[in-house]
Amino acid sequence: ILISKLPDHGKKFIEHNKQIIKILDKRNAKSKITPQITDSLESQFEKMTIHDDINEKPANHNKYKKPKHINFLSMEESIQLQKQQQKIEEEMRLTFLKEQIKVQNDSD
Repeated sequence: ILISKLPDHGKKFIEHNKQIIKILDKRNAKSKITPQITDSLESQFEKMTIHDDINEKPANHNKYKKPKHINFLSMEESIQLQKQQQKIEEEMRLTFLKEQIKVQNDSD
């Protein structure tokens, strides 16, 4: 958008962007990702991982694979993880939007 060609030289556009930045700042202040949340997410993720166990060589010197061991989560834990993941994705989108708006304002 060429702001200089707008009738008000982009004053309304710049003010609108400033208001958006203020709203995003308020939301970010309310929802900060704490290290405790990330630690709990990592521990829950470790519970979900698939362990690929390969045994030592048996007597006939052929390696063989045991069946993969999978830790299943309960539905409640899965739903909680999905909600937390959605919150983190939303916060990442908001920060990206905020950075884009700041870059636009700085270039203007």
